[in-house]
Formats: sequence, C-alpha cells, structure tokens
Amino acid sequence: MKKAMLYPLAIFCLLSFAVASFFILQIFANYAPSVTYISQWSGLTISNSTPVFASPAESGEAVAYLARSRPVRVTAQAGDFMRVRFDDTIGYVHATNLRPAKPDIIPSTYWRTTAEHDTMTITTTPAARNDNITSRLIIHHTAGLPFTTHDTNATLRRIRDTHYFHLTVQNWSDLGYHFVIDGAGRIWEAAPLFARGTHSGGYFNHDIGISIIGNFHPTTSYNLVQTMPHGQEMTDEQQIALMDLCRWLVFELGLDNIVYGDESQPRPWLHAPIGMHSDVVIRACPGDNVVPWVHRVLRSEINAWVRARG
Repeated sequence: MKKAMLYPLAIFCLLSFAVASFFILQIFANYAPSVTYISQWSGLTISNSTPVFASPAESGEAVAYLARSRPVRVTAQAGDFMRVRFDDTIGYVHATNLRPAKPDIIPSTYWRTTAEHDTMTITTTPAARNDNITSRLIIHHTAGLPFTTHDTNATLRRIRDTHYFHLTVQNWSDLGYHFVIDGAGRIWEAAPLFARGTHSGGYFNHDIGISIIGNFHPTTSYNLVQTMPHGQEMTDEQQIALMDLCRWLVFELGLDNIVYGDESQPRPWLHAPIGMHSDVVIRACPGDNVVPWVHRVLRSEINAWVRARG
C-alpha cells in the first residue's frame, strides 16, 4: 500500500522539478545576454589591466588576467561584454576595456609627391571642418570605371586621377575624401583629417569621408561611364580594412558619445557613427553591392559595440 502511494508522489516531485527548472531557465534566458557572433575583430588591445571572465558577467569566474596593451581577437558580443581569444584562452571582457589600434595608413605624401598630373602647382587651401568636430563617418565608392587590380602602381594612378578630377573638374580644394581603401585592403590618406571634405552635399562640414576604390553598383550610366553588368564585389581585404579604420576612428574621434535615434524614424543614421553617401544624397553610392554589408555588418557591429561602451 505504501509503495503504491510512493509512485504518484515520485511522479509529482519529478513534474514539479521539471516545471520549476523550466521557469528558472526562462528567467535566466530573459536576463542572460544573448551571444552575437561578429566578424573576427583583430587590431584591438586591452586599455587597462583587466580580468577575463568565463561568462559575460563580472560576477563570474575570472579565467585569466590581461595586461595593458595585450592584443586580443574578438569573436562575439554578449550584452556589454566582448568574447576575446588569446593564446589558447577564450573568455569575456567588458567592452570599455578594449582599445582599437590604429591601422596602417599610407600618408598622402606618397601619392602627392609622385603625381602624374601637375596638381601640386595648383594653390589650394582646404577649409577646416566646422569647429573641427566630427559627427559621423560616411562611406563612398570612387565609381567610374571598375577597378579590380591590386597593383600598387595602378592604385596610385587611380588616386591621382581622382585627385586631378576633383581639383580641375569639380573645382574642389583637394581630393574629396579623407581616406581611400584599395582592393588589397591598403588604407591611403587623402584629405587631412582637419580639412573639410567634399563628399556628401551639405553634410560634410562635420563628417569624415571614406571611399573604397572601384564601382560597386550594377550596370548604370554613372557619371556617363558604363559599369560592370553586376558591379564589383568588395574584397575580404577591403571589408577588414574598412572595419578596422571605422572602429579606430569611432574610438579616436569620440563618436561613441553619439545619441542614437529611433531606428523606425527616417534617417536614423544621423544619430549613429556610420553613414553612407546614399543616406544623404540619392545616388548610387557606395553601390548596391556594398550597402547591405555596411548596414548588416559594419554599422550593426560598431553600433552594438558603441552601445556596450556607453
């Protein structure tokens, strides 16, 4: 008789445990930050000596301690924590403890002093950006003829030709952008950072222009030049370089203090660090083959990192 009574009791206990476990897991799922995998971020260092936690919470177990300036690779983000990898260790550090390293940038003197066109005899005085304050970064492509080679000399010619066109045809004071990225992922300095670029209508007074070399828009008569049938695709090297450059500029220029707008409102990018030429001027720039990556990867990952730092 007693055994017969124990079976229902055991079943009741098991069901109670299962129900309680379910609700506990639900509560944990609601409050535990979800892990979002991101591009393999390299070029980051630890800004201050910091513990590395086994889970994305400072109350968790510390699995290691990182010294200042220790380079790490970031593979994911969970709330305000970034998952880092170094040596054979994987753990989490708070986003405020990560400092982007300055990427390699080829100075403009390299292409200016070897210019084919005699542009250096033209007296130009680039105007300074208003108050020398940066509001956002704006992504462009150089457009015109497709450009698929990684050859350095060909890249130099393309940069010089663009500079010459901007000076003599557009009547601008310098190359319109502040940085140019070629297909090999090399970052070239263009107009100096203090100068006002000429790249986004009336929005460039407080903006930094970054252009990727090539035409990434499907067939169109853009600037009266017929482009490739399906447009160029960004190279992996260009994507990595653009991510590294934007992440460093956002940190270096203090754009992580930007107040974010409502994503449901028109032009929410006006309140975010990363914008595109097509956001402010209705043109095929930086091209339909670039816009989705900028929005889903570049802008999304940097915005999430900025929020975590905030």
